[in-house]
Amino acid sequence: MAQVASEEMTEVELMKDEKGGLMFEAGITTITFYKSSGDGSFETACTALRSQLDKVVGANPWLAGRLVKGKTGTALSHPKAPMASQIDKLFQALKTDDALKLDPTSTYEKICTDMYANKKVVVGSGFGTKGKDKPLAILTLLESSAAGTFALVFSISHVIADGRTYYDIYNMLSPGSAVRSLSSTRVMSFSETMRDTCGRKELAWMDSVPAMCMMMPVMMCPKKPKCCAFYLDPARVAEAKAKGAKDGGVPYVTTNDILTSGFFNECNSRIGMMGIDCRDKVAGLGADLAGNYVSALSIDPDTFSSPASMRKMMSEKPYKTVAKPMPSCMKWCVGMESNSFSMVTNWSSFAGEMISLEGYEMSVHLPVQDPAYMMFDMMIPFASGAGKVGVICWVVSTDEDGIKQSLPVGEPVSKELFP
Repeated sequence: MAQVASEEMTEVELMKDEKGGLMFEAGITTITFYKSSGDGSFETACTALRSQLDKVVGANPWLAGRLVKGKTGTALSHPKAPMASQIDKLFQALKTDDALKLDPTSTYEKICTDMYANKKVVVGSGFGTKGKDKPLAILTLLESSAAGTFALVFSISHVIADGRTYYDIYNMLSPGSAVRSLSSTRVMSFSETMRDTCGRKELAWMDSVPAMCMMMPVMMCPKKPKCCAFYLDPARVAEAKAKGAKDGGVPYVTTNDILTSGFFNECNSRIGMMGIDCRDKVAGLGADLAGNYVSALSIDPDTFSSPASMRKMMSEKPYKTVAKPMPSCMKWCVGMESNSFSMVTNWSSFAGEMISLEGYEMSVHLPVQDPAYMMFDMMIPFASGAGKVGVICWVVSTDEDGIKQSLPVGEPVSKELFP
């Protein structure tokens, strides 16, 4: 159990990007639906998860922190030994008669829209939580209207955690799982060393005024994206791996190479942005670091043209992500340049075994995104359940048929959630 009393506080200085652009981002959130296997009860699940949360926060007290004004900008302030009352603020159990209703027979878009509109279960942006007594991590169990089912929602502020940190904590929440401490002390040199590895010029372009001007029409006059989700087809993946390696003259290609190349090409992207965990790619980073040790590679069509060209890019550091100059705003203004941008961020490699609950079976696990802010092509490969990997796509440049043809996918994740 967490300690009963301690108000001694620790202040963690955040990295440049954490107190910069990530302050605009909503929390990283997933939703998982469970159904009773016969002897499970909602109350028992709540008790088991609340008890495990005590252990996880005890080992990682930064989870009970708040965003405050520090000496060098936004900082994370947390108790050294969180009290039970402080951990209580990170947990909530909602019954079917509460205002928010999340049901696996509803559509995914409605579920996500309701979650962001309700604001109970999703951690807000850094600017929305800074200087306020608002938790930076929330674990919610919400009983569904369907008998014997409930939703588990877990959300962490993107200011203090990336996808790797998120799933490290998420998997510790499984009752009975081993708990370990993640270091909240930031490696302050990362913001610069990452740029040397991931493309300083390309990253600078993504933050530039010309790039913002080219993206402005997409944000001001957005098209409504189509959302679809499919399981990967193991046979199609194996075939694509063999063909990709043979045709490209490389020893192997990965599933991520295939998906990323296929998606960027299908969307006819001028620049494809691929999220990358830097922990095993940038010197000085250990595996047990909490925080945002990620970057986004800005990749051009020559580089993402095939799975093999993606593999060649990833095989040498610093990464050479472009063969041509970055897009020109002036050329775009006169119709000689495209402002088609897309994004891939892979969550599947972090997911692990996920949360197992006695007496319950997992129906499906899904990333959560706010539909109101989905205005360009984006794909998230994700672990949808034990041994299952899927992709969820929001597309404005193509459609569902295009996704099925260009990616090695099979059955839809759910015909109810994604009609």
